[in-house]
Amino acid sequence: PFEPNVAGLTEQLYTAVDKLDIVTKHPGGMIGVDEGKQQWLDEHNVVYDEYRSVDREKSDLEYDVYIDDNPNLVERDATVIVYDQPYNQHVDGFARVESLAEAYTVLTGETEVNVACT
Repeated sequence: PFEPNVAGLTEQLYTAVDKLDIVTKHPGGMIGVDEGKQQWLDEHNVVYDEYRSVDREKSDLEYDVYIDDNPNLVERDATVIVYDQPYNQHVDGFARVESLAEAYTVLTGETEVNVACT
């Protein structure tokens, strides 16, 4: 979901981790979807290392931390931070966040995110 000042928030996350990738999963054959997503990321100055589009499970990529609205995506030992949505309320046992600022707090333990409004 879109957040105000997404550029500043992703920059703050980027400085707190070793690598920040944007990973999207969709079935093959969805022509133009990735280009549109990447254009949106660029237009909103979202900071990341790599954009990855996969047609398999995201957990196959073996990241250490996932921030996602699908709490069932990881079947391995990884930290999952669930982006809170009405359709995932039935799942417990994960840190839940409603913003990237909250995800930053979960990852770093810092209670304040210093982000410039742009």
